[in-house]
Amino acid sequence: MLGPLTILIADHDTQLYKEHYDSIDWTALGFEIKGVCKTGEAALTSAEIDQPDFLILDCHLPGQTSRSLVETLLKISPSTRILLLCELSDIKEFNTCFFNQPVSCLLKDSLHLSSLLSAMKDLLQRFPKQKPTDSAMQEIRQYIAQNYAEPLTLYQIADHFGFNYSYLSACFREHSRYSFREYLNQQRILHAIDLLENSSILISRIYEVVGFSDHSYFCRVFKKIIGATPTEYRKKCVLLHTLFSSIVSI
Repeated sequence: MLGPLTILIADHDTQLYKEHYDSIDWTALGFEIKGVCKTGEAALTSAEIDQPDFLILDCHLPGQTSRSLVETLLKISPSTRILLLCELSDIKEFNTCFFNQPVSCLLKDSLHLSSLLSAMKDLLQRFPKQKPTDSAMQEIRQYIAQNYAEPLTLYQIADHFGFNYSYLSACFREHSRYSFREYLNQQRILHAIDLLENSSILISRIYEVVGFSDHSYFCRVFKKIIGATPTEYRKKCVLLHTLFSSIVSI
């Protein structure tokens, strides 16, 4: 079950909030309010963390120019549909700037629930909520296999494949039984094992080669997954190789 569609509100107009947002039973309409922001900076932070389905955004929030704010939001939360509350003089500019983007402009002075819901429905039809298919998840796993040594994040992968971050995170666990971070660490540790067994690369270098940025963290993850430290594992490999060689030579 997908659950309610999520909404982030970014509007510094307290009176408008009381009249139009606070009085609405969003739960009954199938929505969940993730938060309310009053500055552009707060909106960026919350959108990046929550990856909401919808963002109701006052185009004159303090802190940033409205155009750059929307452009940044589309980058950090590509699956979020933006309802931009504008003055009449702003609408033509924004409609031109964000043509064929998940952005809908509404007149702030004549805002009411029916116009909000109508705009949401339109955006949802034109930019539907995507569910990763089995083939899409396979592509994502292949992408990780090819780029495991890079500084991968789930945000980057969600953006690359055009999925909502939070939704992809849930689907990843559903398909693989592991979180994205757990799965990525496992792939990196598998490659580390190969290097420990079949190369003379120093352990102090292996962690970087397979994509970890911190040696101590690499050792902790390795021991958690394998049950031994990288040093202990390599010593066992050397011992087994020595024993096997001695048996073969008999």
